Amino acid sequence: DYASSVRGQELLEGAERDKQALEHKKQELQRQRIERERLQDEKRKREREKKEREDRVQVGASELEIKSQKLAKLRKKFQNLEQEAEDLQGSFQIEREDFLELIRSLQRDILRNKIVLTNFVPSFQLDRMKELARWD
Repeated sequence: DYASSVRGQELLEGAERDKQALEHKKQELQRQRIERERLQDEKRKREREKKEREDRVQVGASELEIKSQKLAKLRKKFQNLEQEAEDLQGSFQIEREDFLELIRSLQRDILRNKIVLTNFVPSFQLDRMKELARWD
């Protein structure tokens, strides 16, 4: 009887240990499940962030391409305008030189006419010409 009571006690203690081990195992499994879910959530979050970064990079690359094309067009337009300005300056320089040559020629003509008038036309006739001269 004592042996069966000790044996019963040992069985109860073993069952209690098994129950505690089982409870501990359940808690461990629960902790592992929670950790696995946390890791999966974290992985999904990182994947979502990675996708958002890739999308931003793709959008940025598209914008960069568009702006590069616009810049190329503007650069070409600027070069054309620069060339046009150089051409105009060259043309103006030629006109300026032509005008200066014309002014010099007219000054020579005036000087020659003045010399002729002073040396070959009597002074009273010069005075009369001056009186009759009128600017229109």
